[in-house]
Amino acid sequence: MAKQTVAVIGLGSIGMRHARNLLDMGHAVRGFDPNAPLRSELKDMGGEALETRDDAFKGAAAAVICSPNAAHLDDARAALDVDCHVLIEKPMAHTERGIEDMLAGTDKTIAVAHNMRFHPSVEAAKKIISSGALGDLLWGRFVCASYLPDWRPGQDYRKNYTADASTGGVLFDIVHEFDIANYLLGAAETLAACASRSGHLEMDSEDIADVIIRHANGARSTLHLDYVTRPARRRADIAGTKGLLEIDIIGRSLRLTGIDGDVSDERTFEGENAETYRAEMKDFLNAVETGAQPRCDGTEALSVLHQVLAARRISGLPEA
Repeated sequence: MAKQTVAVIGLGSIGMRHARNLLDMGHAVRGFDPNAPLRSELKDMGGEALETRDDAFKGAAAAVICSPNAAHLDDARAALDVDCHVLIEKPMAHTERGIEDMLAGTDKTIAVAHNMRFHPSVEAAKKIISSGALGDLLWGRFVCASYLPDWRPGQDYRKNYTADASTGGVLFDIVHEFDIANYLLGAAETLAACASRSGHLEMDSEDIADVIIRHANGARSTLHLDYVTRPARRRADIAGTKGLLEIDIIGRSLRLTGIDGDVSDERTFEGENAETYRAEMKDFLNAVETGAQPRCDGTEALSVLHQVLAARRISGLPEA
């Protein structure tokens, strides 16, 4: 893969992760963040820290948008305006307005960072389903339950984007489960949703949500998302006419059981989940270089966003 110059817009925890991965892969990084200490950190890491967003775009072939969630769409448009290919961190945006025009108005690659598509358990499940080993898909159940204060020790989550009632909360933040359900069972629409604040986390955004989506093939999935569960649990169960597929994302394992009760496939995967970020970056840069479709393009991400926004509307949550 040819070495690229990549702009990283936003140098918080995820922006620094992407910058570090890019530098480790031998690419040049031009970064911007309004926070001067973060710019200094990037410089110490080996990247070039710029004073403005526009300066960061100069000379870059691609841009990774890691700014605060509410700024994603504006920053992505600005990158496209100067002919940069774009990888947008999740969630893609907090509104559908203008996204279709953005997608239709460029020939540049637009990818969205749904990195869980690169988790080995999810990749293996995709291959099993695509092979027909599960038969016709019937239903899915997806759970992501963990304790928000444990996510980033040393940071006050109540001052983070997650606490904002309009742009934070579990539905925007844990959009991955919507995406995994769509990736494995096909495109979907939201049928029902209920989201609320437990009152245990001292923040305005919702910290528990349950959603039902219907896939185009007729299968239905339920999603449970929360910020309040200990110990953490992240898994998926998918039923088909030929058996049951169980995916443990935290445990990095997978099991396929046939309708006769016999286990036909059981695997545990070595490695760490941090590898998914490197894999998605390689996928994006390969798309930039070759013109291939990224694993999650803007059109698929917009479909997922439609479902998240519908769940928020049904639950009576505020619009961004």
